Amino acid sequence: MTKSANGRTGEARKWSTLSAGDTVEIREGIEVVASGTVEDHTSNKDIIWIRLSDCNERKIFLRSDELDFEIL
Repeated sequence: MTKSANGRTGEARKWSTLSAGDTVEIREGIEVVASGTVEDHTSNKDIIWIRLSDCNERKIFLRSDELDFEIL
């Protein structure tokens, strides 16, 4: 388990383990760049769509961007 910058504890996992419905924080290093709910993903999970929690918009993230995530 890891502790996020906001003090919540979550589980750091690999992109391949993401599932629709997971609530996540997307990180670049230690900076949280987005948070929300996994809405959809490609079958190989190289592309995921997150419903952002702060504005209810949908955003795409690519595994090739080398971002990390934490499941909350």
